[in-house]
Amino acid sequence: MAQSQTSELTASLPVPESFRKYIDPITWGEYPHFLLSERDSGRVCSYIGYMVAMWDNADLYGRGVWQAFRRDFEDWDADLFNAAGAKPLGILRDYLYDHGVYVSKDRDRIAPKLVAIIDGLPFHYWTQEEIDCAQTDSQIFDRLTRDNIDFIPDIVTPSQRAQMREAIRQRQRAEKQQEEEDQRLAQLLQRQLAANRNISLESPRLSPRTSQSQLAKAIFRQQSPQHIPQDQDAPSEQKQDIFSHHFEQQPQSRYPPTQGWQQNPPIVASSSDTQPSPRQLTDLAKLLTDDMRYSGEMYDVFDLKLRIFRDNCDKVGITAQQLGPAFSIMLRGKAATFYFQRICGSSPRDFASMIQRVRNHFEN
Repeated sequence: MAQSQTSELTASLPVPESFRKYIDPITWGEYPHFLLSERDSGRVCSYIGYMVAMWDNADLYGRGVWQAFRRDFEDWDADLFNAAGAKPLGILRDYLYDHGVYVSKDRDRIAPKLVAIIDGLPFHYWTQEEIDCAQTDSQIFDRLTRDNIDFIPDIVTPSQRAQMREAIRQRQRAEKQQEEEDQRLAQLLQRQLAANRNISLESPRLSPRTSQSQLAKAIFRQQSPQHIPQDQDAPSEQKQDIFSHHFEQQPQSRYPPTQGWQQNPPIVASSSDTQPSPRQLTDLAKLLTDDMRYSGEMYDVFDLKLRIFRDNCDKVGITAQQLGPAFSIMLRGKAATFYFQRICGSSPRDFASMIQRVRNHFEN
């Protein structure tokens, strides 16, 4: 008789969906009474499925699953495994593989591989190539590598465990830092857009995996002309009559017209005789808070900060031809240091050249 040594559980454990059509409902949960002489497919599958349900309930993985499998299937032979049928055996093999017990997925018969583990085959330490392959093939394996800091260290050689744990901690810290930066950037853009339209905007919802490029696209989509509500930017006929004279007196946009929607206005070369007034530069410096300026750090997005800079330049009356002398105001931290050490005093210093040098240095 093969009796599980795993903690006693009742038949209240649900049937795993993958085993549902293979088990015998009458014998589900009666694993203490299972006989090694059993050859009924439904009853064999009931035992296998219940063991899988218990491992899953206990959140076992890696060597924990390996030890439980050897214990719960002690004295099983290939004939007993084969009585379950090819598909249920494949489900068992896949469960072991997905949870860190390496069982090759070639076309060889599965039962002998399982018996070899029971008969004393040492735990197979995974190679990096095998881990990479499993992350691609198995969503469960990939989720465990991301969510459980102990999973990968548990299935590699002892000499690799400390190194793997530190690498995983560094990755998790980087992901947390990026998530915090995404949230900060969302709040920054929310304030900037609210200032542009003088309305309250709902902050974009971010998932832990939302990249800043995706965030930028979402924000820019809100600014795109086809997404602007009609009643905000298109005056009614009555309002148009009231303000028509005022609109006619407004100067042309400081930036040349563009075709379609662009992420940033086109770069206009500045010349040495186009200098903003001291008042304009002072007003610009007041508008650009530190979190609106480009720092050159890993998760700071240059194109977003450039768009914010140009928008605020427009507000204080700095034209496209005057952007060069104002450029350093949009920089802080490492980016400002780079500007004053490598760009300030050098030639050329036109706006297009300066932003290209900063972009090349920090983002390439």
